[in-house]
Amino acid sequence: MSKARLTVKLHHLANRSYDVAIQKLCDELNSTETKFPRTNLRMIFKLGSK
Repeated sequence: MSKARLTVKLHHLANRSYDVAIQKLCDELNSTETKFPRTNLRMIFKLGSK
């Protein structure tokens, strides 16, 4: 597995239920192991600043 990663951090939303939905979306996107176009960087989606 390549260690080359591009981390996309999303800000928390105004409502906790929105954050739950966005976290599920991030999990789904991360499971696809999508590469950033024209690179070998695997995109990692995270919610919050950590």
